[in-house]
Amino acid sequence: MTGIFKANNPYNNFLLFVYALVLKLHLFYGDYPPLLGKNDGIFYTKIVQFLQSAAVHFSSLFGVLSFVLLLGQAIAINGIVRNLRLTTKPHYLAGMAYLLITSLFPAWFSFSAALLSTSFVVWCWSKLSLLYNSSKPLSTIFNIGFVLALSAFIYLPSAIFLLVCFSALAMYRSFKAREWLMILVGVATPFYFYFSYLFLADQLSAFSWPRVTIGLIKLKPPLVYLATIALMIITALIGLYYVNRNFSKQVVTSRKNWQVILLYLFYFCALIFFPSFDKINFPFMLAAPFAILHSAAFYYLPRKWMTFVLHFALLGIAIYLGYFSSFCIK
Repeated sequence: MTGIFKANNPYNNFLLFVYALVLKLHLFYGDYPPLLGKNDGIFYTKIVQFLQSAAVHFSSLFGVLSFVLLLGQAIAINGIVRNLRLTTKPHYLAGMAYLLITSLFPAWFSFSAALLSTSFVVWCWSKLSLLYNSSKPLSTIFNIGFVLALSAFIYLPSAIFLLVCFSALAMYRSFKAREWLMILVGVATPFYFYFSYLFLADQLSAFSWPRVTIGLIKLKPPLVYLATIALMIITALIGLYYVNRNFSKQVVTSRKNWQVILLYLFYFCALIFFPSFDKINFPFMLAAPFAILHSAAFYYLPRKWMTFVLHFALLGIAIYLGYFSSFCIK
């Protein structure tokens, strides 16, 4: 299976769709109501309220939306990997790994604020990947800030991707104050319109800033989740090992791209020290960088049996949790 997606074949997008169906067909007939959390933004709440009226007539609406979003994100992540030239040859392993990782936890099957905001974050990431050689970057930088602010209105923790944007600007381009200010202008624009609306509607008093506390999120996952997390981390570490091993052979731009991805992973991992963020949704934001590290493991491992064992171990867990486990929402 990994050998198929390792090839640079344009038909792999269709095969990616088939792979997604194998993993997530249960979304079309299962009962997967939208997840609601304490960090959901005002936009997400309004979207769910709007869609729930349609879900009365189409019970699988949220499951189908989750499938479409996850497949679209997987295809977009494949495009990012190709644009960033993270490996010597283009492949479709990152999209495959993303679909696999997002099938490992039942909470990630459902339509959620984290899932929806990830689409915005992936879009921002795709635009960041084009900044290195851009001669007129200001409009792109503004759009990145603007879309990222919209993402924060859907799911607050996604705002930490702003740190990734600044890190990418520092690595990809020589410092220009107007470029750094432009991304802040882009971020501020949706907030300006939102607060203008609240002011005109005389609702400013109803607004309250989110409370963020520092500590450590307490997790007590079931044993099957601990085994899954361990396997995910082992695969990611294997990918990281081979990335580091081939680091000196890559061109400067590819090295910088890998550094941005690792910073992306680091910044979102840091959210575990903020217990005010919900402990179910925010780990979903780690799926994209984890998928790229997993794709590196599948790409570089020298023995086919190694990739076979890793892939089918993860695939077996995903099939079990999706179709046969009592953890799955039905």
